[in-house]
Amino acid sequence: VLEGVSSVTGPIGAVIGAVVFVGTDVYMAVKRVDKIDQLIHLTGKERFVEDLRAFIGMQPEQYIKELMEEKQLYNQLVKQGFEYLKQHSDIQSYVFPIGQKVDLDSTVLLDRKRTDIKWSRVRPDNPDEGQVFCVPQGNYEPAPSYGSYLCKNAIGLSANKTGSHTLISLEEGKDYAKGFLNSPNIFVVNNGSKEYYGGNKDDIFVLQADFVNGYLSGEGGVNTLDITSFAFKEEPLNIQLDIGEIADFSRSNWLKICEMNKIIGRKDKAETITVSCDGCNSNVKLIDGQSGKKEIKDRINIMDDSCNYQMQIIVRSNTVVYNRALKGSFDYVVPLNNRGSAELSFIYGPERFDVNNKFWFAYEPVDIKSIDVKYVNVFNRTEHEVKFNFIKSDKEFNITISYPENPLYMLGNNGEIRIGSKDNLYMLQNSNESAEEIIRNYLPIANRLSKMSFFIQSLLSNETVVIGSGNYEVIHNNPQHKSHLVGNGGENVYVIDSE
Repeated sequence: VLEGVSSVTGPIGAVIGAVVFVGTDVYMAVKRVDKIDQLIHLTGKERFVEDLRAFIGMQPEQYIKELMEEKQLYNQLVKQGFEYLKQHSDIQSYVFPIGQKVDLDSTVLLDRKRTDIKWSRVRPDNPDEGQVFCVPQGNYEPAPSYGSYLCKNAIGLSANKTGSHTLISLEEGKDYAKGFLNSPNIFVVNNGSKEYYGGNKDDIFVLQADFVNGYLSGEGGVNTLDITSFAFKEEPLNIQLDIGEIADFSRSNWLKICEMNKIIGRKDKAETITVSCDGCNSNVKLIDGQSGKKEIKDRINIMDDSCNYQMQIIVRSNTVVYNRALKGSFDYVVPLNNRGSAELSFIYGPERFDVNNKFWFAYEPVDIKSIDVKYVNVFNRTEHEVKFNFIKSDKEFNITISYPENPLYMLGNNGEIRIGSKDNLYMLQNSNESAEEIIRNYLPIANRLSKMSFFIQSLLSNETVVIGSGNYEVIHNNPQHKSHLVGNGGENVYVIDSE
């Protein structure tokens, strides 16, 4: 859905200056008055006057000419807006400003239909395979008895297709907008003063401004705050979800934010993101800072509130995560194509915390360069700090994880790494390879990772392969399956059990 939206800067406004009015042809036509009437619906008096003026070769009255030009402009805008909709299959409706003025103030209310609205004579025509559902008010005729949506200095257009999102892009200025309640909205937030409200579905707020202030509220649903193209010159950007605020250091960009559930940061730009389960942003589900810089890293702070967090964090290079949660479940996703480092630190205390931490590495066992584990005794129990070093396509990435509670380490091919005591590491995995292929492919990995033992189940042959770490070990077979025990050097004891 976001594809193409992040670059929306107003495909309509950029081409208004190219509108060529066809009024000259209308004036010179034999049935000039009929064409004028068809365009702007003349009153009886106006029809009489224009018939007379046409008969004696006079031009239409000035205000008639202005109405005609305005109507043609609106029709041209609708045509261009509809072309935009045809190019974006996920967007069903589009709301855009009516003019070129960069500081045009607009109001758009799509939360309910209103019955006190009157339409203008220059209301644009409905396009084929679509309709105009929101236009600036006038005093020509009342809207239908079932009401109409309110648009000031803006036009709302929808296409007859299966897409469900409404794109609201009001350019610069002082703008106020409420999206549809029962379908998702995409708000493009440009320079100026903005006050935008979503609906009951999953809304997206795309920040593209360099100077903006105001208030953004997702309302219901699972809502996304996308700052990928926001305030490029400002570092770091401070996103305090705990108090509902996003601001740069000088506060030239300052927004109150509420009911935001997913945060997408700027690529290779630093942000400090603070998350709490208090306040109106209490249900954060996803954070992706998209990496900071080596000099100024992304920092993600999880507050120590007594609530049940349920969150996914995308961990990229130049990212530091401080997790002080006392309760909840966290998934940390480490994608490929990282270069550099990341750090994750966790709070610990005399009592165990009810926190589950799952780490999902997109890397495979062959991508592991090294795993280093340090053990520390805290509050009469042993905790660990582990540093994973991966290398993929000549890109080296390491991630240090300090003192996680209830950790689970997963690799991209459903492998699981377990950290035991006394520097023992274990790899558990199911594989579609044969036992012979597993031994051939994993033995070099085991030699490189000298502290890791491998327990791999071949789904192809229903056999178990156990590869030792090369140290002194007691190696057991799997009594339920044919087993291949590979000592991999060292002094080992083999224990053979039967069912």
